Formats: sequence, C-alpha cells, structure tokens
Amino acid sequence: MGLFAHLRDGVVTDLLNDADGPLDHRFHPDFVAACVAVPAGVAVQVGWVRGAAGFAPAVPPAAPASWYVPVALLRQRLEAAGKWVAAATVIVTEPATMLKLMTLQQGVANDDADAIALLNGIGADPAVMLARPGA
Repeated sequence: MGLFAHLRDGVVTDLLNDADGPLDHRFHPDFVAACVAVPAGVAVQVGWVRGAAGFAPAVPPAAPASWYVPVALLRQRLEAAGKWVAAATVIVTEPATMLKLMTLQQGVANDDADAIALLNGIGADPAVMLARPGA
C-alpha cells in the first residue's frame, strides 16, 4: 500500500492511499498528475509544504512590522497607566493632533512619530501604549 500527497502550489491538500485501487482508476487525471508518492517512513500532514528537501511543516508568515492600535484601546491603556489626563491636555491644546486623532479610521500606527513623541512627552511608554492589540 502506498501513500500519496496531492499538492497545490507545493502545499499538501490531501493524503491518499492506494488500498482501494490505483489512484488513476479513482480520480481524474489532472488530480492524479498533482499527486506524488510519499516515501515509506516519511512524515507528512495536510498543510505541509514539499520542497527540495522533502516535506516540512509550513512556516507561518512573519507578523507585520507595523500595526494599528484602535484609538479606544489607546485611551484605555492611557487611563490604566494614569496618563489620560496628561494626554488629553496635550491633545486639546494642539488642534492638529486632536484633528488627526479624531479622523483616524484604522487607529494609531505603532511607529507613528507624532504619537511616539506625544507619549514620550507625557511620560507614557510608547512600547506599552502602542503594543500590538491582543499581544
């Protein structure tokens, strides 16, 4: 009995065996053409990738280097740190900053130079205040 991996773009989408008969008697030729024999003793799972060295678990994509913190979450973090009053004071005295914050749709970018300067100016740690949501 042989084990076969069906591949799509190098990713294992199905694992099949020929215990019920040859694959070419059970599946469309295009499907069979995308199947490769898995050598005996080789581990493989659906979702793994097949490269020059054989089968391996897929490597998850790297997290993006920048992200957005929703304004409401930033306010909660500032309040929890006891920095909301200081932040609000700066925001209301700088109309451009207030307008920017009021019109942000995605949130505050973790690498926004103005936000980092404001947070540093009120003694709030930008790495904490602008940490990735859910982290």
